[in-house]
Amino acid sequence: MVPAVRQPWSLSLPLRLTLLALIFSGLFSWPLWRAVLALPETGAARLLSLGALMLGVNLVLFALLPLGRWPRTVTTLALLVGAATLHFMLRYGVVLNPQMMHNALQTDAPEAAELITRRLLTDVALFGLLPALIMAALPFGPLPPLSRAIRQRLALGLTGLAVTLGAIASNMHDLAPLMRNHKELRYLFSPGNLLASSLSALRGSQLVRSGPREPIDPSVQGRQRDGEQPRRVVVMVLGETVRAANWGLAGYERQTTPLLAARDDLVTLVADSCGTDTATSVPCMFSDIGRDQYDRERIANRENLLHLAQRAGVAVQWREAQAGCKGVCDGIDTVWLRLDPDAADGVDCRQRECHDLALLEGLPEVIDRAQGDLLIVLHQMGNHGPGYWRRVPESAVHYKPICAVDDLSRCTDAEILNAYDNAIRYTDSMLAALVGLLEQRADRVDTAMLYVSDHGESLGEQGLYLHGLPRWMAPDVQTKVPMVLWLSEPWRSRSGLDAACRRKLTEAGGDHDQVFHTLVGLLGLRTKAYQRGQDLLAVCRPPAG
Repeated sequence: MVPAVRQPWSLSLPLRLTLLALIFSGLFSWPLWRAVLALPETGAARLLSLGALMLGVNLVLFALLPLGRWPRTVTTLALLVGAATLHFMLRYGVVLNPQMMHNALQTDAPEAAELITRRLLTDVALFGLLPALIMAALPFGPLPPLSRAIRQRLALGLTGLAVTLGAIASNMHDLAPLMRNHKELRYLFSPGNLLASSLSALRGSQLVRSGPREPIDPSVQGRQRDGEQPRRVVVMVLGETVRAANWGLAGYERQTTPLLAARDDLVTLVADSCGTDTATSVPCMFSDIGRDQYDRERIANRENLLHLAQRAGVAVQWREAQAGCKGVCDGIDTVWLRLDPDAADGVDCRQRECHDLALLEGLPEVIDRAQGDLLIVLHQMGNHGPGYWRRVPESAVHYKPICAVDDLSRCTDAEILNAYDNAIRYTDSMLAALVGLLEQRADRVDTAMLYVSDHGESLGEQGLYLHGLPRWMAPDVQTKVPMVLWLSEPWRSRSGLDAACRRKLTEAGGDHDQVFHTLVGLLGLRTKAYQRGQDLLAVCRPPAG
């Protein structure tokens, strides 16, 4: 008689999935555990019930994981993705909500490249690849027949459901207020945060217009002028990631805006941003809908200020220095800055990206050739992070030493701050050059400049970096942004924009909702969408102006 061959010990598929659920509920959800442990009312009962709840939910999720004939490959990919999300939550304080995932979908290759750092690769290797290798090394028995595999999955899912319901039933009085009072915790639970937010963002990315945009006002009219009235040229500078806390004109201890500060004809104020990311703030500020009624789908399918002005007979041009206009400039004459190794000495477009002064190249010719009123939008790279140092040519570096790598964890707080403030000083030089360019034409053209940043930035405060937190939980450094308005002297006098009114505007502050109505007022558009109370200049200008 031949003795039976003893089967070597092996880890069944349900056990592997359970191990995966434990890793995600524990290690990959560590930012959530850290946040819960920091709450003063957290006790052992809360931790146990929360842990059971997370494990139960993840057992159900992983019971549905499509493994096919390659369970090792799928579980390895899951671990690598989990490690990458842990990196961004842990190192930058990122919250993986739908808004953040929508931003990720719209990120271009150069922006994404700045986030691929040595620390990211290390974290993925340590927290993702190493567990994957360990699990791959564990003996794996033969895959069961389909009917048995379905029964195993069903049993695992039902077990997870039972654990989930048991956790809720045993401590509902504690878990319910925890999730109600600390909504941000749901976006720290991995992989539920990634799955739910990705699905929501993907759905939002499919909101493609099926026809013409909804008109704001079909009867809009441009301003009427006789031959003696000068043309109007309005240049809006759309800043990027500049926070008011580091803006010299807003009282920052460093004078990061020395050239603008030398002028006495500016309105400078601190404004509330519509969102904490470009994809939210840029469409919002050009829309008449406003922050309180913000609806991304409706804004995407509705005309904005640029379309309204263009229909009223105003020539409109968008000049782009970064990844794009988030749909705002669709149907508008758009000029993209392109890298050019043979660019002229005055055009800094010879490295990885164009610096913002290149936005002014050719602008005088555009202004001088125009026959009527003109609206130009300059979309900066500004202070886009984490590569703040890339936004400034070497000759413009003022504060040293700087963080000259994309991995902020390798730099001191002082080096990060220096690099960030240098980028603001470069914006100051660009705005000063633009005002000078417009001022030269003030004897024959009414000229105006409106600068406003799209959102702010966290530079390590409270352990947060970059931006994109949900607005209801974002710190002021992500929502308070600088706004600057300048009018040529003749236009300024006619508008009543004297020193007293400028001081009044500065003290009052502003918000992104005023951008639409202020630009409508500057361009003299006659439209029912205009709200005089939202026009910055309305308090200075006579009602008939």
